[in-house]
Amino acid sequence: MPTTSRETDVVAVAVLRSPARGLAALTCLVLVALLAACGGSGGGSTPTPADLVGEWKQTNSNSDDAWQAATISKDAIEIY
Repeated sequence: MPTTSRETDVVAVAVLRSPARGLAALTCLVLVALLAACGGSGGGSTPTPADLVGEWKQTNSNSDDAWQAATISKDAIEIY
């Protein structure tokens, strides 16, 4: 890894001499930047789950006498 400005200049000239190396270096830089952006903490809060407590009855049935219903409480789901 270059530590002096002279070594940095040599590396820059070597990359510029070969278009394939330059493209590879640019691709690596873009990938590193994208991956670094994905690693942030975000700081967002977790969404609250939907409250499904209550009586539920199927509404998309094609038949009046064939349907399903369920009762959802805090700790249980009963399907009948």
